[in-house]
Amino acid sequence: MDTALAVTLGEVVARTGGTLQTGPFGSQLHARDYVVTGNPVIMPVNISADGAISEDSIARIGPSDSRRLRRHALRAGDIVFSRRGDVGRCALIGQREQGWLCGTGCLAARFGPDTRDVNPAYLAHFAHGSWAQSWLFENAVGATMANLNTSILAALPVRLPDKQEQDEIADALDDADVLIVSLERLIAKKQAMKQGMMQELLTGRTRLPGFVEEVCWVPFREVAQPTVTEVNPQVVWPWFLLIEMDNVEPITGRLVTTSEAKDATSLKATFEPGDVLFGKLRSYLRKYWLANQPGICSTEFWVLRPETLTQPAFLRYLVASDAIIAAASGGYGTHMPRADWSVVGEVPIWRPGLDEQRAIAEVLSDADAEVTSLDARLAKARDIKQGMMQELLTGRTRLVSEGSAP
Repeated sequence: MDTALAVTLGEVVARTGGTLQTGPFGSQLHARDYVVTGNPVIMPVNISADGAISEDSIARIGPSDSRRLRRHALRAGDIVFSRRGDVGRCALIGQREQGWLCGTGCLAARFGPDTRDVNPAYLAHFAHGSWAQSWLFENAVGATMANLNTSILAALPVRLPDKQEQDEIADALDDADVLIVSLERLIAKKQAMKQGMMQELLTGRTRLPGFVEEVCWVPFREVAQPTVTEVNPQVVWPWFLLIEMDNVEPITGRLVTTSEAKDATSLKATFEPGDVLFGKLRSYLRKYWLANQPGICSTEFWVLRPETLTQPAFLRYLVASDAIIAAASGGYGTHMPRADWSVVGEVPIWRPGLDEQRAIAEVLSDADAEVTSLDARLAKARDIKQGMMQELLTGRTRLVSEGSAP
């Protein structure tokens, strides 16, 4: 970092006439104070890693408690930090969050009225930079859980160039964030559209052009069957693919990592090309993969082998359908609930002919490919932003406005 321009966050906040403030302690805000509708209270869980604030399942308090705790009300331009656990999480308060409360477990950098030399948006980006993140984790206190306090936060070194450069850096990184958010929303929209297509095509409510023949409904057990071929622990399987839960991406069904099997003693299921692996534990129900080569997998998967009248790619989408997921979600067991085949196997399935199955799978595969392409663009946009942050926030690259001195 360019130490010639370094001050502390506490000094910057004080320069504006502001303060660093801890959210209300547990003695001031109890579980019984939360209500269904009311003023949102920002907790660490509501702050995402990329600095967004989620309103999903956010805690709320009523008008009387909001008035009682009004000193903790946030203003646009404040920065709220997680003060325990993942202490690197922070978010800039915008107009939407104006008046929301800094909750228990959070700290707020509250800037005063004199921001002539300070851009809070720049400081929020700086706090997300790798240098600041490392500093916060290294200086947090606590043996079992990292904790920040106002003294630690005040001591955070901050690179503070002149206001014009702060503005330009903030604008550049904000533009990068706009692209990232737009891609995230487009991906979510495309995934929702694909899910809707699945519900139409896999139930026969919508037929693809050219397919009109009558189709029968059959129990899922007539579409596929779980098969278990035990692995001989004495056999070395260096050429076989090893698949465990962490290797499979949820919802998309993409295989994100693989490894060669070294020790087969704890792995009992083998699979073949065309089998569909389906995570049978309740927490893994949306993990599934269509095998394109032989291998071995953990017993957390069902290895579903398609029957003669079932096209493998069609089966891969069937296991992701709402009907199968709902049936598998009941299951049995208390510690690690798992799907019950006696229930899942009886789910009614609309089974068209092989040609129509193949056509349906191709349509849904094309939708998947579009999402995969967007995912790649999103990953690239995030990488570019990280590179920009590394260059701009450390001063290695300086932004020079048109007409300004080089």
